[in-house]
Amino acid sequence: MRRFLWVVGFMVSGLFGTSLCAQRYDANPSAFFLPDEASETAKIMASGFISTGLDELSGVFTPDYKEFYYTVSHRNEFSALLYTRYEGGIWRYPEVVEFSGRYPDADPFLSPCGEVLYFSSQRPAGENDSGGVWNIWQVKRDGGGWGIPACWP
Repeated sequence: MRRFLWVVGFMVSGLFGTSLCAQRYDANPSAFFLPDEASETAKIMASGFISTGLDELSGVFTPDYKEFYYTVSHRNEFSALLYTRYEGGIWRYPEVVEFSGRYPDADPFLSPCGEVLYFSSQRPAGENDSGGVWNIWQVKRDGGGWGIPACWP
């Protein structure tokens, strides 16, 4: 599964990465994703960057709009959490979140301060659990990344 995610990530970055590097949003990082005015019809979000040929859903911004977390899934074959971050005036290529990719993960939600990420997962909830059941998990920021996810009681 990790190999499949790696190949998909490589293809997405190779196909769309070169045109994204030239897009700068110094004044407002969310301008890349969000239009100035709300539309009466649904629109694809960041086509070719976030919205690809896979199933992207359940996105959430950090409070400062400099990180965006979302779910990528494909049929029932895999489901993982990805994120992109805003650095140096550009949005970086989406990457699998450091703790995701081994088990089906989905539906990220951030605490109001952005320091705790909640998500649903089918990962094992304990030593005698084989996984396969969706539970709510939480993980706290740990320096520049995330700590170890814990099943939410």
